[in-house]
Amino acid sequence: MAEIAQIGSLSAHADREDLLWWLVKIEQAPKQVFLNHGESAAAEALQAKIKTLKKWPVTIAELNQIYNL
Repeated sequence: MAEIAQIGSLSAHADREDLLWWLVKIEQAPKQVFLNHGESAAAEALQAKIKTLKKWPVTIAELNQIYNL
């Protein structure tokens, strides 16, 4: 089960290019990437870019959906 924590003094927001820069640095592919923030069109565009760039499985998380990790 995942733990959700809140850190009030930091911002967790990054733009698309920051996120892609961070992902490029990851050498070992994760079993699954979940996108859970942003507007649908932006999430779909980021999903497509990650799939093209890294060939990783990417899911746009849906509200009230349960995902087995």
